[in-house]
Amino acid sequence: MIAAYLSDWGWIGLTAETAACLTHVNYSFALVKDGAVSDAHWSHGKDLDEAIRQYPELTFIISIGGWGAGGFSEAASTEEGRQLFARTAVELMHRHGFKGLDIDWEYPCRSFADIASSPDDKVNFTRLLQTLRAHLDKETEKTGEHYLLSIAVGAGDIFPGDIELEKINTIVDYVNLMTYDMKEWDRVTHHSNLYPSGEYEGGLSAEKSVETYHACGIDTDKLVIGGAFYGHSYEIEGDHPLGQTENFTRAKNLSYSRIRGMMDSDEGYIRYWDDRAHAPYLYNGKKIIIYDDAQALADKVDFVYNRGLGGIMFWEFNEDNSGELVRAIADAAKKHEQK
Repeated sequence: MIAAYLSDWGWIGLTAETAACLTHVNYSFALVKDGAVSDAHWSHGKDLDEAIRQYPELTFIISIGGWGAGGFSEAASTEEGRQLFARTAVELMHRHGFKGLDIDWEYPCRSFADIASSPDDKVNFTRLLQTLRAHLDKETEKTGEHYLLSIAVGAGDIFPGDIELEKINTIVDYVNLMTYDMKEWDRVTHHSNLYPSGEYEGGLSAEKSVETYHACGIDTDKLVIGGAFYGHSYEIEGDHPLGQTENFTRAKNLSYSRIRGMMDSDEGYIRYWDDRAHAPYLYNGKKIIIYDDAQALADKVDFVYNRGLGGIMFWEFNEDNSGELVRAIADAAKKHEQK
């Protein structure tokens, strides 16, 4: 699987070249409104429908939720709510010609994103997924097609304990590990590194997330790691930025398109490579940019093949208008397929 999360709000459109680099598109995001799954806020629905018609070789999936998107805890808490959620999700799926559902509840049992949560979310999330799977299987009986069901989950160690992973493993086709935004609040760190860094002790990594979720019950070939088509910037004082725990402030997120322009600017950025973490960063003595580039993403593809994982996904397609990063992923995968 090479899956692009493609946001409705940032639409730049697929081309024949970029579509050929992908296997799946997770269209983001449908929302939960009054318990029902809704696309009423989409501004590019017609463009989406045309893309689905134009690229039949791609598997388009609805991604439901996202950061700050509430309604899950309430909908999942009752049988009636779960049935309404599933029925409207399937109706939306057929309306546009999607081939599955991706549930991006951020996060069961936690209100990090200022949404409602409950300790009962742990069990209710499983029940919601069981209901969705039952509805999708009924559609399969009608059409003969298998409809995918996946979930997107946080990469950190705290998240696996909030969901019933062994039970979920029997329900879903894929588990998308959001192995980005893994930066730590109290120091300057990579945010989408494949392995732990040699520049500071501890910290999260894609490797660690894979090992944690597998140990908690998810089959290796259902695990999909994430790449980032964006980065984070820090304003910083000091000669050795990575791992610094003081004299820094976080600035804004940056798309890869913006980061690529900064490399070519006269702002004095130098690209560095953390050989242990397999992650790049830019530094000009005043600011540091942590991000993924073509080399880092190719290494992640190698990791996917070497560990027998389900694939790689990335957030978010529209943040690289050159197509450089998706080509790097596809080229790396092609080398493995040709072996």
